[in-house]
Amino acid sequence: MNASLCWRVALVAVLLVLGGCSTLNSVLPDSLAMQRSVTNHDIPVAKDLDAARTRKLFLMLVDGLRQQGKSRAALAFLDDYNRQFPDDPAARRLQADCLLDTGDYAGAGRLYVHLRDGDQAAAAYAGLGRVAAAKRDWPDAVIQFTEATRRAPADASYVNDLGFALVRTGQYDRGLDTLRQATQLDPDNRVVRNNLVLGLTLAGREPQAARLVETINDPQERQQA
Repeated sequence: MNASLCWRVALVAVLLVLGGCSTLNSVLPDSLAMQRSVTNHDIPVAKDLDAARTRKLFLMLVDGLRQQGKSRAALAFLDDYNRQFPDDPAARRLQADCLLDTGDYAGAGRLYVHLRDGDQAAAAYAGLGRVAAAKRDWPDAVIQFTEATRRAPADASYVNDLGFALVRTGQYDRGLDTLRQATQLDPDNRVVRNNLVLGLTLAGREPQAARLVETINDPQERQQA
């Protein structure tokens, strides 16, 4: 890769990191949009990626497209990438996430299954949990999210997903305790907090849910909750 392209990729990646972040929604596999827009022109051609670090930056940019709801565009870049580097687990996990976004649950599930034994195992089990949740198969979602949290117990998004799935299976006490743990792991995560509010409501504990809503300082956010 020439120096100008390498600098361009690195600069865009830094802007991505500084510009925004994403979080999972436990009900459906959706994500908060990143604050900085990533365009197709920001992403280099896969065949020009000649170093592991540069390939990692490439995948960060492609994930930026996904966070903006452009999963089909991200899949096009990943198809090109996978032809050049067919054995990259991180790329396969990102591809599975994009397929899940587009509703291809079978395709996403096949990829996640093949990733359960490597360094993407926690994300793979979480992905299988999101597939099950999207199908409203909450018992299977509990199984998969339990495996994800066993491998990454401090990941608030996985703990959150497990807690919500437990609530949806009627395991209210355990589910609410798990959701509270997720709020402690990531106190500023609105998705996690709102799932706790919803969990309390589903469990018939409306007064507790109402008290939690009242702790929200922003009036508009409080109204939404």
